[in-house]
Amino acid sequence: MEKTRNNRAWFLVLPVLAIVAFSAVIPLMTVVNYAFNDTFGNNQFFWAGLEWFDEMIHSSRLHAALGRQALFSAIILAIEILWASSSR
Repeated sequence: MEKTRNNRAWFLVLPVLAIVAFSAVIPLMTVVNYAFNDTFGNNQFFWAGLEWFDEMIHSSRLHAALGRQALFSAIILAIEILWASSSR
């Protein structure tokens, strides 16, 4: 006995997928807008371009924070590996 395939169920899922996709696109567009603009309040935006990204790449505070994060991750990973291997 062959089982018939019914793809009509997708018509029930498509509206939900459209709503989820729409609700994900709006915040993404806002984040991209804020990445390239500067604001001083009152909803006034000024074009900053790649200035923010250049400032972050050359920031010593960012490099120090990334170093601390890498050290923390390495320590935690070593602890977890030792913990997992000792529990066997």
